[in-house]
Amino acid sequence: LENDGSVKVDEYLQAHQDFYAAGDIASFPYRGKYVRIEHWRVAEQQGRVAGFNMAGKKNKFLKQPFFWTQQAGLNLRYVGHTEKWDDTYTKGDITSKEFIVFLSSNGNVQAVIGNNKDTEMDAVEFLMLNNKMPTMQELKESTIDLIKLVNNLSP
Repeated sequence: LENDGSVKVDEYLQAHQDFYAAGDIASFPYRGKYVRIEHWRVAEQQGRVAGFNMAGKKNKFLKQPFFWTQQAGLNLRYVGHTEKWDDTYTKGDITSKEFIVFLSSNGNVQAVIGNNKDTEMDAVEFLMLNNKMPTMQELKESTIDLIKLVNNLSP
């Protein structure tokens, strides 16, 4: 066990030979460092990958962290993961409850929060997973349509 009580795993969710971990206990590689994300959706996704790998497959865990909550009249979605950011950019209108907030570090978008923008948030998840997310500068200086960007990238 690590100091925080987690089990460090590789991209296959394997800690040691014949030992896999998933969910709240798993500290897994994400963007060059190990993170522990205690959310049921991540646990479900990791459980599937770990289960297949225990059965002899060699599947990497490649999902983007994705969460949602409904509180105070908001229907929030969150894609990515960041503990620290140095810039934010809001696209849309927070007062109308239709917006996306981009969080970046060193110009690279690390996480995105959206309200009533489910299709755009799906696009963000795809772009992040495929390392095609525009930089913060590109988002601020243009009118990038994230959905069209995904459609242009998809086969």
